[in-house]
Amino acid sequence: MNQVSVVIPSVDWTPQLQKCLRSILTQQNVRLETWVVFNPNMPKSEVLEGWPDWIRFVRSDRGVNRARNEGVRRSTCERVLFLDSDCELVDLQHIEKLNTLWDENPTVDGVGGEYKLSFNSSEAAQAYQALQMQWLRTQVINSKGETKALIGGHMLLNRKLLLEAPFDEKILFGGAEREFFVRLSNLSNKFIWTPELKVLHESNLTRKDLIKKARLQGLGDLYIQKKMKRLSIPVQNSPRLSSLNISNPEVLQLVDEYIRVFSKYARKNKKTWRHPFFRLLEHMNIAEHQVKKERNFSKISGSKFNL
Repeated sequence: MNQVSVVIPSVDWTPQLQKCLRSILTQQNVRLETWVVFNPNMPKSEVLEGWPDWIRFVRSDRGVNRARNEGVRRSTCERVLFLDSDCELVDLQHIEKLNTLWDENPTVDGVGGEYKLSFNSSEAAQAYQALQMQWLRTQVINSKGETKALIGGHMLLNRKLLLEAPFDEKILFGGAEREFFVRLSNLSNKFIWTPELKVLHESNLTRKDLIKKARLQGLGDLYIQKKMKRLSIPVQNSPRLSSLNISNPEVLQLVDEYIRVFSKYARKNKKTWRHPFFRLLEHMNIAEHQVKKERNFSKISGSKFNL
């Protein structure tokens, strides 16, 4: 029986996180350990109580990639499944099927699938889903499902690879996992994607959230371009997202707005580009940051919190 470590970055104790954890409990024919990596500023919650010992909660600050790396470091299984906290495994054999796909392609370093929106998702969520799925399909290389990238909230990856080439922690949000896959693009690593495996994504995205994503992901794309240039790694620009088959005019308008904002920030020149998160990291006094982190940790107590 395959063993899998599940890593779930979380920024809030939401009902969706509880649904996500309950869906993991129902998985069959697989041995699991689960790490929920949360922001230290989150208050203590009853969400932490009543879970089996193999579901553990740990603290990590400064973004999704720091949380992912922390989960990988604490994991003990050869394969690590990344899920978003607002996703749910509706198929009782979902993780088993991911493992089977990997076993059928033993030379790959990871496999993944898609998102499926819940029926009551907002128009902004529908727009982002359309953009994300189109982008995902542009990464597929051949009919076997070999791909250049997977989506961050639904990917099963090789732990050894993740330790050797961890996620870039300077990217707090915005194209966070894309940098990882671009960095590996010139190497022999292979990944498999399948549209048959889907996780249910319960998104309450608003128009404001969508525009914020477009801005951060545009800046993240620009950061990737600059970093790969320094490393002499050729990288193509993000594919143009257009020609989507969308019948809802409001959703189509939101798609166009996202593309416009993303393109604006992804094309900023070096003199004008100042990502506030990156600027904070560059100039942050590490000693002061450590004091702040210890103060935040002191506010939270409980036996299930791992330092």
